[in-house]
Amino acid sequence: MTRISRHLLKICLTLLLSGCIFMGVDDINITPENLAQIKTIAVIKPPKIRRYNFKNMDAAKGDQYLGSYGALANEPRLVMEQKITYALEKQKLSIESTLAENVAANLSKLGFAARMEEGPWKLEKLIFSDKNRPFQSYKIDYENIQSDADVVMIISPTVAGFIAPQSYAGYAPTLYTVVILLDKTRQNLLYRGYHGSGEIPVGRGWNISPPSMKFASFEEVMANPDRAATSLDDAAIAIAESIARDFAY
Repeated sequence: MTRISRHLLKICLTLLLSGCIFMGVDDINITPENLAQIKTIAVIKPPKIRRYNFKNMDAAKGDQYLGSYGALANEPRLVMEQKITYALEKQKLSIESTLAENVAANLSKLGFAARMEEGPWKLEKLIFSDKNRPFQSYKIDYENIQSDADVVMIISPTVAGFIAPQSYAGYAPTLYTVVILLDKTRQNLLYRGYHGSGEIPVGRGWNISPPSMKFASFEEVMANPDRAATSLDDAAIAIAESIARDFAY
């Protein structure tokens, strides 16, 4: 059991849904002793994803990213991401619900009484030094989580969207999450895991599932919003299965 300070935990639970690739660190596996004491698990639903990413890791130049046929897109990245976000919202995509509901369902299959619960997320604004661009972020104060469950699981998406590792490689529907488990006092960290689907991130400690499909370009994503939404839902389902495997002793 790892005891952590209030300040450190708040930092760990800040969601930076800005396209930054989260550098994973060492995970913390739950011990069989702690697992044996858990009967009820509250899976805190993540906050709404406000912008979906579109990024080519190799060909990106400033704010411009490859469109079709390898030509630089005429629109800056932010505009492209706004268009993708709008298209996905019209498809009623809710990765937040898909993640929490499937994690709870998979944990229930393992014998836990798991349920999705809303959390006291707070929307904030951070300013990054890179071009001084503001990014939206969320925080959650663990002491304000109202739940009578034995433990609380918090799932924090850090990247969601379509990422290509290099030119002409195709854009994979990608979702990265940081998952922690707190005890009933909210003072002790029982588990920390890094789970994703899609493009493999930089850093150690990640459990990555392969994407269900890829898209050749920004234009293909925009022309097939139903497939794009389904692909991100598939990513969330794969991550939920990956999280549950860490609790299958």
